[in-house]
Amino acid sequence: MSNSNYNEEVGEIERKLLSYLGKNELIKANTLIASNDFIPEQKTRIWKALVLQQKSRVDEALAELNKNNFEKREQEETNAIETAILCDSGEYELAAQKSKQKMSNFKLKKLATNISTSASLYEELGKTKEAISYYRKALQTFYPLPETTLALSKLYIKNDKLQLAQEELENFLFVRSKNVDARVLLGIVFYELKDLQKAKEEWNKAYQQDPENTVCKAYANLCSHINNTFNKLEN
Repeated sequence: MSNSNYNEEVGEIERKLLSYLGKNELIKANTLIASNDFIPEQKTRIWKALVLQQKSRVDEALAELNKNNFEKREQEETNAIETAILCDSGEYELAAQKSKQKMSNFKLKKLATNISTSASLYEELGKTKEAISYYRKALQTFYPLPETTLALSKLYIKNDKLQLAQEELENFLFVRSKNVDARVLLGIVFYELKDLQKAKEEWNKAYQQDPENTVCKAYANLCSHINNTFNKLEN
């Protein structure tokens, strides 16, 4: 690729980025295209999608955006780019359908977040019954909401509703198995239920998933302490 063509291609991608995303300096700083179609792994998926779309590799571009959708990253920008790419490809009905669906999800999540905020205010006022009711409404409106799930589970634990906390956390971990905060909390529930074996299992899983997390380290150390205590009792 000649320097002239290379610069033209970089300029075109920059224009697209500015058109779709506005003056985002962080993304704009990453709008250099390497030669030979090499797209560095550390570049943002939105950046990759625009490069691939510019090279008429639409399916690959949409695949990159789907990864963002699955992980719920950069939602607004991702949705805008996906819609634009589908329109550029003549898929107007699909673009309209996806845009409507994403907008609906966005509105529901915003509504659920507002309900969850009301729940936390009730909790601060000591109105436990109302707080639990609003946390549940938030999770019924949009799921999953990690912070809301954790807040509700902690409130259950605080009020000795351990079975409800266990059910809430297990359901959440079924869809978000890598959330170490929820796993640590589930371990605490089992500990309070006097099921030390399951508590250790959850804390060890959390530590294995995130060994640098200080909370996970603390509970992993507690597991070791429990093991040592049992060994002494057996001896």
